[in-house]
Amino acid sequence: MTPIGTTWIIPALRKAATAEPHSILCMTGSGKGHRRVLTGELDAGAQRVAARLRLRGFGPGDRLLLVYRDQRDYLFALAGCLAAGVVAVPVTAPDPFSPGTGFATLGAIADVSGATAVLTTAAYDRARRLRAATDLLGEPELRWPGLPCHRTDTLRVATGLTIAHEPASGAEPAVMRFFTDFMGQWRRTAITHGELAGDPRVAFGLLAADHITPATSARRAPVGVMMRRLA
Repeated sequence: MTPIGTTWIIPALRKAATAEPHSILCMTGSGKGHRRVLTGELDAGAQRVAARLRLRGFGPGDRLLLVYRDQRDYLFALAGCLAAGVVAVPVTAPDPFSPGTGFATLGAIADVSGATAVLTTAAYDRARRLRAATDLLGEPELRWPGLPCHRTDTLRVATGLTIAHEPASGAEPAVMRFFTDFMGQWRRTAITHGELAGDPRVAFGLLAADHITPATSARRAPVGVMMRRLA
């Protein structure tokens, strides 16, 4: 049961962006690649993505694969999913020019997750299309899931309407991740809207830290103190 007065993550982000738009919400990247994410810019980015998702007919309960090599792009797409009520399913982005088993894993997660589309960047979409076009032998490991692909880093300004999904309860899934256990069986973990409620700096800081990079093993169980295993 959700406590009375719970502040969901997107309304909390909107409030913080209105009060202190230039404050640092979290950091992305590592080492010399560290970049600041400001509260106002993440709020604006979330609204752009959410507006596009709603325009494309996606809404609460739909599941979308998030395929991003850059942590910052991933965070903006994830915030947009949260605003639209869409369940985000992060997946390691395979290298289009050195795929290995990455695309096979991507395809398997697309099947078991029930996702209906893919979100990614324009650069990654172009790269995977270029590699597919040069694949004269039709190698199975290069096949993209049979899902529509939407680019989230080339969107224009949002419509001006505020999109802030209100979960039916704190138990509603916000993010799902799929992985295989030591027996090769697919398992999933989830972060609920209830676990994300409260301070957006804490929530987005943890979500950014848990971004799946290309170097991350597809077989590892996700980390993060808010992760909760589902039966």
